[in-house]
Amino acid sequence: QEFPSKGPCAEVAYLDYNSEGKFLDNAQGSLEKRIVHIELPERVHIQVMRWANHINLKITMHPRLEGQDGYCGNFNGEAGDDGSDQIRTRMGSMVAPSQLLFHHESEASTVPQHLTIADCRQQQREHAMQLCRSMQPQAGGVLLDSCIFDVCFGGDQYAGDDGLAESEA
Repeated sequence: QEFPSKGPCAEVAYLDYNSEGKFLDNAQGSLEKRIVHIELPERVHIQVMRWANHINLKITMHPRLEGQDGYCGNFNGEAGDDGSDQIRTRMGSMVAPSQLLFHHESEASTVPQHLTIADCRQQQREHAMQLCRSMQPQAGGVLLDSCIFDVCFGGDQYAGDDGLAESEA
């Protein structure tokens, strides 16, 4: 796809692929922005940022008159009932088959994998530590561990800004 580009998609959406928009976290702050904006009916906007090993997705929408609920809450203005446990109680933990976007099985695990630095291969961990120490010489403790984790499981491009973003907060 040419960059930047824009145009209609299947007569239901309008796509705009450009460098406009804000990053969802500062870890990618030094990387080039290549963001897909999707405009959908009922004033729904989706912003997709694709990275080497993951995507960031931001959905912006207005409350529906008939009410709504989802994994981001229910738009009733009461943050206290939008916790994971409350949402799971209202909606369950799986998407109903009738509401799936894709109608084929994937090899995804139903149990979330909780990774730690110990899960990073020794050679990769040593590489990450060396890279993090060179990119962020002031980092130590939790800050250094966070950088090592990000490099191990995200890639070298995450060594530069992550710790700085946390230390500036």
